[in-house]
Amino acid sequence: MTYNFILEWQKGKDHAILDVLFRSPVIAPDESSLLTNVCKTSKIFSVKTTVENVYHSLINLENSAKSDENYSELKRNNEEYNVTNSTNPYDRQFLKLSNRLSIDGEFVFKGQKLVIPTAEIKKKFLRPSTPVIRTS
Repeated sequence: MTYNFILEWQKGKDHAILDVLFRSPVIAPDESSLLTNVCKTSKIFSVKTTVENVYHSLINLENSAKSDENYSELKRNNEEYNVTNSTNPYDRQFLKLSNRLSIDGEFVFKGQKLVIPTAEIKKKFLRPSTPVIRTS
């Protein structure tokens, strides 16, 4: 299958700051080069790819959610509509948001945001290599 098309050069806008920062330097062609017919043959190929995507991060989060006692208790209390009566300090932080908590599988969501298990927070964000500075 072949496609016949003609490319025409058209001068764009001049903006010195954007040209310097983002655009490649392009020198406008002279009149004689615009009048010459240059025929170039190009081929366009279609490549089909299939990628199997495994969500390793979600699997790790799910395993952490299952093993985290506080997270499991928050999930259980939310299923029983009992977050407001819970004495667990982990549950108490969600007290004002208890009407926005929902459960999907092993995960607890606060609105559309995933509540991350404590073990994963410590693993991902409090690593020694991460430069965390305490300001208070």
